[in-house]
Amino acid sequence: MIRPPNASEQTRPGSFCKLLDGLIPSAFKPWFEGLWPETIKLKISTDCIWEVGLKEEDGKIVMDARWSAFVKAHDLKIGYFTVFKRIDTRSLKVLVFDHENCEKVIKCKGNHAPLEEQYGSQLK
Repeated sequence: MIRPPNASEQTRPGSFCKLLDGLIPSAFKPWFEGLWPETIKLKISTDCIWEVGLKEEDGKIVMDARWSAFVKAHDLKIGYFTVFKRIDTRSLKVLVFDHENCEKVIKCKGNHAPLEEQYGSQLK
């Protein structure tokens, strides 16, 4: 269950935009209750979930090789960018925009399945 934001949460960034590097901004850390999770679920526009790992490199948090697999599986190219919006402490909504700044509709591929298949009755 997602709890409503309190006053301090309203001053935190609720989303971020990235190219395809997989780096998560440090300003986003408070949304994870001060601790980065080992994995995070990326929810795409078709309600599929893609799970990626997080790791620390040179003091920065980056998505692991599963992010690279996501980029490859969904044919994301140089010039595309992604917008990540926090759902909860373990999930982000992902929107992908192409080189013409149009949202790219991503179909379920790779290591994810529709939410209903993954969570079944828990969604109701």
